[in-house]
Amino acid sequence: MLQFDQEKPIGNQYKITSKLGSGSFGEVFKGVNTETNEIVAIKLESQEAQMPQIKHEFQILSAIQGNGIPKVHWFGQWEDKTVMVMELLGYNLEQLFNLVNRRFELKTMLMLIDQMVFQ
Repeated sequence: MLQFDQEKPIGNQYKITSKLGSGSFGEVFKGVNTETNEIVAIKLESQEAQMPQIKHEFQILSAIQGNGIPKVHWFGQWEDKTVMVMELLGYNLEQLFNLVNRRFELKTMLMLIDQMVFQ
């Protein structure tokens, strides 16, 4: 678990409000733009991560954003973390999976595969 000062603004305008999830890459939080009140997703990764991923993800998202791909609002260093602030589009797959008691129907699985592989 990453340690940080939750009251210190990120990029001078983003504030963390709650945790959304975590994984081997780091942690994802829900946040708010303190100037516009827009709700955002904030990804944090330790700068000492053995296999850093967030910079690579930022480069890919910047190249393909739009049409269902979240817009990146800010990328940079904050405290001892690499941070990416992006548009929050909705539930992630794990949240959706939990909403249906961790059992997707075959049709749902096929639609997800189609979107992930062919679009």
